[in-house]
Amino acid sequence: MDAPRFDGFTRSVATRSTRRTGLALLAGASLPLLGLVGETDAKKKKKKKKKKKNNKPTPPTPPKTCPADRPVTCGAGCCPSDLALCCDSAVAPSGKSCNPSGSGFQCCGAELGGDACGGPTPKCCPPQLGSAGPSCVSADATCCSVSQGGGACSVDTPKCCEITTQNPFGSCVEATDTCCSSENGGKSCPQFEVCCPNIFSALNTQGCCPTVEECCAGDHQCSDPMPNCVDGCCVP
Repeated sequence: MDAPRFDGFTRSVATRSTRRTGLALLAGASLPLLGLVGETDAKKKKKKKKKKKNNKPTPPTPPKTCPADRPVTCGAGCCPSDLALCCDSAVAPSGKSCNPSGSGFQCCGAELGGDACGGPTPKCCPPQLGSAGPSCVSADATCCSVSQGGGACSVDTPKCCEITTQNPFGSCVEATDTCCSSENGGKSCPQFEVCCPNIFSALNTQGCCPTVEECCAGDHQCSDPMPNCVDGCCVP
């Protein structure tokens, strides 16, 4: 091989070796960099885990200690010994109330207004319309629902009638009476009579007649053999 060719071959080999060596060096240099990034992420995760482990739960609030003259714990307050029955309350600002614990007193449910009933009126009934606390009534009374105005009806008139336009607080009637809707007088009718529709009800009557056909507001709505309208009903 002549001298010029030999020199060219030597330069070519040197050039290729230099490029490969450079690539190898770059590749080798990048590996420690990647290792550093990985180690940094791992350290960060360990730190986060350590922080989570260091989060201690909040200690529970210690129980309230009541004074000797009010030894019974009741919600955020305390009750005296003679009012030791703690009940939910719809009236008290704290939502709790202190009540007598003897004489058959018992807590009324929250849906009944809370607090307690006992003694001569041990029965809990829904609050009367416009009131917040329970209706405490005798054991033989009949509780009325909210749609009936709440409260209760006594033994003499034990039947609760629904709230109507004419009776906005509901009403109590005899057990055999019929409760009338707002469209049919809105009050009640005695046994063996029916509630007349408003269009037939005279202003001075309850709107009750033996049959619906006998309801009237004037003589023009009656015919033989009962041509006369008296007190809202057709009569002979």
